[in-house]
Amino acid sequence: MGALTPLRTFRHSLRRMVARPARELDPAQAYDLWAATYDDTSGNALLHVEESAFAATLETLDLREKAVLDAGCGTGRHFAGILNRGPASLTGIDISGNMLQQAAGKAPPGASPLLCLATVEDVPFRDEAFDCIISTLVLDHVPHLERGLVELCRVLRPRGILLVTTFHPFGKLLSWERSFQAPTGAGNKGWYSARYFFHSHADYFNILRGCGMEVLRMEEPVIDDSIKHFYERAGRLDIFRRFRGYPMLLTFVARRT
Repeated sequence: MGALTPLRTFRHSLRRMVARPARELDPAQAYDLWAATYDDTSGNALLHVEESAFAATLETLDLREKAVLDAGCGTGRHFAGILNRGPASLTGIDISGNMLQQAAGKAPPGASPLLCLATVEDVPFRDEAFDCIISTLVLDHVPHLERGLVELCRVLRPRGILLVTTFHPFGKLLSWERSFQAPTGAGNKGWYSARYFFHSHADYFNILRGCGMEVLRMEEPVIDDSIKHFYERAGRLDIFRRFRGYPMLLTFVARRT
């Protein structure tokens, strides 16, 4: 079978919102495979919505002279936006070495984020090391949410800010997948997905409250006309109509008291 065209690739992506791909991988394996193409958002409505929501929320934060941790930084796709806010330092951790290799090339001239191979469940820094922690599309990959959130709160200073974006819990209930294509050899590509878990709103908020965190704002970006063109281009308005109004993301900002 020949290589899929971008349009056909996108059609397959949409189908996998309602049908499971062939092979599910643990997140570290998945993102090692996905790293080279992860930043291509031309057919990825989730990343498009997430980047817009993240940019809008980031504009509300004062990062000047702050120590910032990007927990699950991936390819460093948010580095430029963070560094434009004038932090004193930027540190990135991720479970995927290949994603960190991509991130190493993302820093603007003169900026040198510290990059570490680590998980959000075991952050290799002292208590209260950071003024702001950013975690985007990561916590739904953590099987034990409490362990991840408690660890992030541990390294956050009093009055520090936590900004989170995550795949909406409804997605798991609807069997939506975090799917992508990667080479399988002989010029072919296969479908894979990154394993993720259901964590309810109550899970997040109860754990945060137990860590002495106050939720300042929460948003749930939905499938709406702003991303209708993704579905139109693929000839899949049936999927758009079916899921219109459904939330894609859960985003929140919390502050340590």
